[in-house]
Amino acid sequence: MAEENAKPRKSMGLAARPQTTLSEEEIRSRAESLTDAPYEHPMDQRYKPETASAAGIAIEVRITQLMDNPLNPRSAYLEAEVMAMADSIRKNRVMNPLHIVTTDKPDTYTILSGHTRVRAIRQYLADDPRFDTVPAILHRHINLKEQAAIAFEENARRSEQRPVDVGLYWAKLLREGVFATTDELAGAMHTSKSTVSRMTAFAALAEGPLNLVLGDPDAFTFHHAAHINALQKSCGAETALKLAEMIVHYGLSIRESERTKASLERVLAQPQSTHRPSGARAIIKIDGQGTAVGKITTHADGRVNMAVTGLTEAGQQQLIEAIKNVFAKGE
Repeated sequence: MAEENAKPRKSMGLAARPQTTLSEEEIRSRAESLTDAPYEHPMDQRYKPETASAAGIAIEVRITQLMDNPLNPRSAYLEAEVMAMADSIRKNRVMNPLHIVTTDKPDTYTILSGHTRVRAIRQYLADDPRFDTVPAILHRHINLKEQAAIAFEENARRSEQRPVDVGLYWAKLLREGVFATTDELAGAMHTSKSTVSRMTAFAALAEGPLNLVLGDPDAFTFHHAAHINALQKSCGAETALKLAEMIVHYGLSIRESERTKASLERVLAQPQSTHRPSGARAIIKIDGQGTAVGKITTHADGRVNMAVTGLTEAGQQQLIEAIKNVFAKGE
C-alpha cells in the first residue's frame, strides 16, 4: 500500500529526447552552420598523416574535372572489383569523399585516393546524371611527400593492401625522386628499410612475369616476387615467367615456389649432351604419328636393347625401316 500511495518520483534530469540518426550531409551542414572554419571529414582527423601541413576542405567536384594520379598507389585493378564498386555506388552513392589536390590547369584536380570509385563511375555509371559530381576533400598547399603519404594511408585504410601495389608504389616514389633515399621513404611510410627493400622486388620483374602478377595479384607475396626475381637473374625472364605461371596455376606456397625455383635452376644448370647415357628414357617423335616413349639400353659387348610403346602400326614400320638403313650403311 505504501508503494501505491507514494508520490511519483521527480526526474533527476530532462526528459529523454528521441534518438535520431543524421546523415553525413546533415552533419556536415550543421557543422558548417556553427563555424566559419572549413569542414573536415572526421576520418581525415583520425588518419591524416603527421606531415600534412593544411586541413582539407569539403567540395563537390565533377568527374570530368578529375585526373588520374601518376603516383597512384594502386597498380592492380581487377575488373570484378571495379564492377562491385559500381554496384555499391549505384545503390548507396559515393559514401566516402575522394581526396584530391589542385593541378596547374584551372578547374582540374589530381586524385590522391579514390581511383577505383572514379574508374567505376567512368566505366559503368557514366550515363547516370546522379554521378556527374562526387564529394571530395581538397588538400591545398601540400608537397609531393605529403601527397604520397595521404594517398598511401587512405588506400591502406579503405582496402587491404596488395604486396604488388605497395612494392610498385614505393619503387615509383624512389624512381621519381619524391623520396631521396630508402631510409626517408621508410620513415614516411612508418615501416623499416628492409621491408621497403623486400617489397620493391616487384619493380625489378621483367614485363612478362610482372603482367602475370598484376593479372592475379592475390597469388603473390613479396617472397614469391623475390624467388621470381632471383630466377630471372640466374636463368632469364622466360624461365622466371614459367615460375610465375606455376605459382598461379598450382597455387604454390612460398616454400613450394622456393623449391620449384631451385629445381628449375638445377635443370638449366645441367650441361646438355648429345650422347644419351645407358638406360636413359627418350622421347621419340615421328612425323605424323604422334609421340612414343622408348627406353634404349646399351651394353659393353655391343648389344643394344630397345623398348618402344605408343607407336602406331605405320610408326612401327617406319622405325624398322630406319634401323635397316643404319645397318645397311654400316653406321
